[in-house]
Amino acid sequence: MAHTTDNVLLASDLAAWDRLIVALSSRDLPTLSQLLATGDLVAVPAGTGLVIDEDLATLAQVRILSGPAAGLRGLVPSRSLQQTSLAA
Repeated sequence: MAHTTDNVLLASDLAAWDRLIVALSSRDLPTLSQLLATGDLVAVPAGTGLVIDEDLATLAQVRILSGPAAGLRGLVPSRSLQQTSLAA
């Protein structure tokens, strides 16, 4: 199990991730707002429990375990994750 070390945006899929990167690099706030409004991006607070389904080098496919986003799957930057326990 792992958790986020800071608030991060969970992208629903790779297309949403790509739109996020373009919007951030161009400071396109209307697109960011639209992605959040449609659920293609979800703000995940620090300390949210999650399971890493797949580590994709710079991105990780995760499943949220707790909080309002529990059950959602999506992509987050791998560097935003911190290992909290190891399987025996």
